[in-house]
Parts: sequence; structure tokens; C-alpha cells
Amino acid sequence: MYPQDKGEVFEALRRLGAQTRDVLFSRGSLFVEGDDDEDLLNTGWPERVAGYKVNKLGGRDRLEKEIKELQAAEHEDKLDASEYFLFDRDNKPTGLTDTGLVKVKQWDRYCLENYLLDPVAIYNVSNAGNFDNSFSRGKLESKLEDAALAQLRDDVAQEIYQEHFEPDNPGFRRSEIADASNFGEVADNLLARLVSIREQLAKVDDSRWAREFAARCEAKQRELLPKGREDWKSLANGKLVLKEVYKELGPKLSFPDFKRRVVAEMSSKKTPDWGEVDKVLGSLIPKGAS
Repeated sequence: MYPQDKGEVFEALRRLGAQTRDVLFSRGSLFVEGDDDEDLLNTGWPERVAGYKVNKLGGRDRLEKEIKELQAAEHEDKLDASEYFLFDRDNKPTGLTDTGLVKVKQWDRYCLENYLLDPVAIYNVSNAGNFDNSFSRGKLESKLEDAALAQLRDDVAQEIYQEHFEPDNPGFRRSEIADASNFGEVADNLLARLVSIREQLAKVDDSRWAREFAARCEAKQRELLPKGREDWKSLANGKLVLKEVYKELGPKLSFPDFKRRVVAEMSSKKTPDWGEVDKVLGSLIPKGAS
């Protein structure tokens, strides 16, 4: 099929970040979400991605629409190369399903960096130079877990505040003026919400608010802590956990370079976490061309 016969496909792939030459001269495209995912996958799993063009999505905005367009093009026989999408999980399960050429999968953990939370690999990298500090393997694992559980505290505070304590937002809402016929009606609608917010705030008891908020947070944290301790490697934002430990090590190299070295170390040792990523990639795409 000639390029001019599948303009819709090229346009959809272009919006996703692929170039025309990628579509014409590769076995297909693998779209990933993280800023450094392309580099990390090429470093640690080159045999899996060989022959495929890895493209950064930059988030999932408009992504589902583009994927559906590609799947519609496939249905009309306008797509003749495989397109693979690998999302971060980040507590947002996708409802997209596979078609013959358009495959969709999420990491089993929060993001790719969660698989890099390998204390042995990090220990080996940090003891190979370019760092001011070093920790034992046990200490590294403890620091990784502590950084993950600190996120639980932040998440609990946000959840409790939003569900039980946050007043209405005073920001402008177009829905409140959609049916207004003049500025007087617009003013009445906006003022009604401001009055409602004022009444909500008037009910705040300064002597009890902080105490009740803290008590609810502590109860929620007690409820979630066992699961958090058991699955912190999967549930926490791995990128932030890794960055916290990276900072404590006093690095003399960039964060992307640090991650690249951790992945290279995992790959050389074929660690269990390396194997988990390999398993995910293997379930999504066939091995690339040699």
C-alpha cells in the first residue's frame, strides 16, 4: 500500500509522535509514556524492541481517540504495520482493548521506574563511583520503602481533605451561566455559589477542624498501611521514590544517566525485576528483528 493511500493512518501516528519514515521502514511502533522510557528500554531490553520504533507519548491526552482511529483504519485495511501502546498504570486502568494490529497494555506496576527499585542494582551502581554517599544494600531497601510509604501519607491527606473537608471551588464554571440570558442572571448564579462557600466555611470550628482531619487521616493510613508495606514496589510512584534515593546518594551524574546505569546493571545480571519487564514486553510485542 502506498503512503498516499493511508493518509489518515499517517496523520494519526504523526499526532502520536511517529514520523512517516518510522511507519514505512520499521516493523511497527511502540508508544510509551515516560520521558526516559525509550532510552531505558533500548538500554535494558534491546532484543525485545529491535526493529520497532519507540515513541514517547507524553501522557495520555487524546490518546484513546487516536487509538480508536488507528483501529478503525485497521478495520478498513488501511493499517499494515503493528502499533503497540504501553501505558504507565499510575492508578488509571485503561478500558482500551486490542485489535489485530493495535495492541494495548499497561505496566503491572505504577510506572517503568518501579521496576528499577532494585536495591542490589542500585547498590552496585552507587558503589562504582560518581556518588558522594553510599549505603548498604539493606539500608538502600529501607530508604526505598520509606520513600514509598511517605507517598501514602501524602495520598491519604489529599483523599481525606477532598472527600470530607474541602469546600466548593470558587472558580468560574461555564455550566452555571450556560442558560443565563443576561449578566444579572450570571451574577446571581455565581453569587449563589459564593454564598454557599461562605456558609460552609462559617461552620468550620477552629478548635476541632485540625484534630478531626488528623484523626481521619490516621485511621485511613492504618487501614492502608499493611497493603502499602506489602506492595510498595508496585503501588508507589516509582519515579519519585527512585529520585529521592538518587538525591540522597549525592550524585555527580544526571538522573536519566543514573536510571540508565541501573537498567544496564539489571540487564547484565538478569535480575528478577529485569525479568518482570521482559515478561511484560514479551506479552505485548514479538521479539524484534535481529
